Amino acid sequence: MNVKKIKDFLFRVRDTLQIQDEETYKRLTIRIRHQGVSLRDEARGTNIGTKSQFWAKGGQFIVSKIDARWGAFGIIPDYIDKAIITGNFWTYEIDTKQVTMEWFHFFTSTEQFVQICKFASTGVTNRQYLDEKTFLNLEIPLPSLVEQEAIVQKIKGFMATHSQAKAQIEALQTDLKAYRKSILQEAIKGNFTATWRANNPTEKIDLKTLKKENTKKQKPLAAIKIDEMHFELPQNWSWVRLGEGLENIKYGTSKKCESNFGKTPVLRIPNVVLGKLNLEDLKYADFTEEERKDISLNVGDLLLIRSNGSKNLVGKTCIYDNESKDFLYAGYLIRIRPVHHFNSYYLQYVFETPFIRNQIEAPIRTTTGVHNINSTEIQNLPFPLPPLTEQAEIVRILEEKMATIAAAEEQLKALLAEQSLLQKSMMQEVFRG
Repeated sequence: MNVKKIKDFLFRVRDTLQIQDEETYKRLTIRIRHQGVSLRDEARGTNIGTKSQFWAKGGQFIVSKIDARWGAFGIIPDYIDKAIITGNFWTYEIDTKQVTMEWFHFFTSTEQFVQICKFASTGVTNRQYLDEKTFLNLEIPLPSLVEQEAIVQKIKGFMATHSQAKAQIEALQTDLKAYRKSILQEAIKGNFTATWRANNPTEKIDLKTLKKENTKKQKPLAAIKIDEMHFELPQNWSWVRLGEGLENIKYGTSKKCESNFGKTPVLRIPNVVLGKLNLEDLKYADFTEEERKDISLNVGDLLLIRSNGSKNLVGKTCIYDNESKDFLYAGYLIRIRPVHHFNSYYLQYVFETPFIRNQIEAPIRTTTGVHNINSTEIQNLPFPLPPLTEQAEIVRILEEKMATIAAAEEQLKALLAEQSLLQKSMMQEVFRG
């Protein structure tokens, strides 16, 4: 096998141009970790600040001199016939009489090539730029064209097997998500507690009792219509508006919170988005005693995301299970405080069901790309309400089933990671000869 300097088969291209205001230009994105080169956007010359730029063409090798050590390089796809780049990106023609495009693509995806770029990058830690002279003068083992083609075919064979295995794992992950939704939906229909009900007689919750426990001053909520009852409930269950079962509902503070200023910790979306309380990365502010009392948190309160750029996150809930009274919460969250006849964990599970998610997402409003739901819409959600003891039994059953699903998800995640490591190991082995 021959040893060649990179400059023996890569030739720098400097095709300069001056940006014209009236023209439209394609611009590229070179993703790190060898994730490829793609079209970023098309922009009018009037909106492009740097007027002296370079042409880049399909089939050329492009590298970011700033992020080369992080894998920001690749072969420009042929569909991008012509795009502009600044001087922070370098393009090269590949001598295909010595190097096949496919072999070079695979070679540049190896850790060996990343290490070449790291070695050729100089400067202080956070401002290390690729030194072109060093980069081009580094040597690599270069197989013959016949050997390169054999390597490419070997990699393609493995990649086909790898892709098939990955697709099967991802299909199982999708099935698990669907299974989780179906379990939640069956639970709120009472299908998991039929035997329990037969052995544990219960009384239907009196809606008059709910109204007495509800301390909010509000207009009476409309009666639930037949077409809102999407399924039949077991005996002793009731259809209620969610607002009928809430002691109160309250928006959070609009005060600006900071990492290093203020005495009171304020929970924000990152602290609740995963469904469990996360007390990392807290922000703080100062509040009067009256303000603290107004948006205080009790164990069992739910915090609901009312506004977010992601539609899937709006309506997601987290149970406040911390004994501390010190925490308050931010304005993009709503505090839901259920009455005595509502089990907070049952309520959280209901919020995750397709039945409730569809009601939240279908009419959801957006303002400049931010999706919103308000307290009135939340209170008007139709809600299947079992007796309190049956709510606890449903929670117990769901916790067992969710633990099983979570364990399966972790196993699949581990299998995906194993596939990724296997691919990297194979690539390293192939290019070591």
